[in-house]
Amino acid sequence: MKRLSRAIAALLVTSGLAVGVASPAHAVPPDLPYDTTIWRVENGQWYDSTGVRVMKNASGQQIGWYELWVNYYHINYNSVEVRICVWDTLGNGRGVKARVMGKYGDNKSEDVKKDMFKDGGCETVYHNFDNRIWAIDVDHGETWAGTPYQYTGYFDRYVVWNPTKPSVPGFR
Repeated sequence: MKRLSRAIAALLVTSGLAVGVASPAHAVPPDLPYDTTIWRVENGQWYDSTGVRVMKNASGQQIGWYELWVNYYHINYNSVEVRICVWDTLGNGRGVKARVMGKYGDNKSEDVKKDMFKDGGCETVYHNFDNRIWAIDVDHGETWAGTPYQYTGYFDRYVVWNPTKPSVPGFR
């Protein structure tokens, strides 16, 4: 009888925990605070921007790089100022593109710019979101004759600064 009651208690505890634990799909980081900027730490010094980040193709090979600066603020809208520099490092006739998106809600995305940022220079854009955002994502993509954009399966996500992972840029 004791064995049965222990088994029932264990089942109740286990099922109770299973109901109470949020699934990964609902584990959304906190919204970005207003008047914040992406920062990184190098050698104990703070710098605004992500620093140079590698872009990869579907095989994991470096195809380019980008550097991103983002200011997030609120006047009448949830607004971002995005400056990004994108460069192709292969020189194989294909190009690279970065798709920059704001993340909101359970995992919804909104592009910062309708057209993606293409290799070969820097660009600054401004975008207003109807919703508060909790992250900025940069998707890695390629382009070649007849294919305007092919997502490579790699992206970088920038959320509120986490002091336990100081090598990852974040908003603060």
